[in-house]
Amino acid sequence: MRGVPEPQPDMNALVPNTPVTQEWPQVMAALQELQASIKNVDSRIAKMDKRVAELDMRVAEVRTRFTAWSNSMDQGLTALQEAMNAGLITLENNTNTRFTKVESHFTTLERSLKPIRQEALAHNELACRTNAHTLVEIPERLKPLRSLATNAVIVEFPNTVWELDHLSSAKLDSILMALEKSTEGSLTAKKTRLRWAVGVYNNLL
Repeated sequence: MRGVPEPQPDMNALVPNTPVTQEWPQVMAALQELQASIKNVDSRIAKMDKRVAELDMRVAEVRTRFTAWSNSMDQGLTALQEAMNAGLITLENNTNTRFTKVESHFTTLERSLKPIRQEALAHNELACRTNAHTLVEIPERLKPLRSLATNAVIVEFPNTVWELDHLSSAKLDSILMALEKSTEGSLTAKKTRLRWAVGVYNNLL
């Protein structure tokens, strides 16, 4: 027994009822709108590309200016450093020259003062020996000592042992400094130090 044949689909039923010619204008309008949108996007992209190109040019210009400024600064700093080095060298040379002159001056001064000091030392040694024979009971005049710096008689040098023992602390300091002796210690210590310098140490208090 043969089977019953299956029903076949109606191909005409798959075709839309609306004719294609009625939808075509809408499709064309959509395409035109899409093309217009694409052109608008292309135009904006072109403007953006133009702005990017302008920005690139400005950046390049800034870089060029910065490079020129940097080179100018480098040259200026190099010139400044060279000038400073030259100035320092000149200053060092001038300073060395001045120090040499000062050193020479002090050497000359030292040589000129050396005989004065030696003469003052010799005088004071002789005066010290002379004063060693001075007695406190007899108001004999002391032989004055001289300043080692000037070889001149020390100002207001005590005339007697009694005057020496009654000098003020300030006056003792002045005389001791002229003899290049220490000014440290008490009043009694200063008087003792001066007595030794004058030569009357045998009559110490």
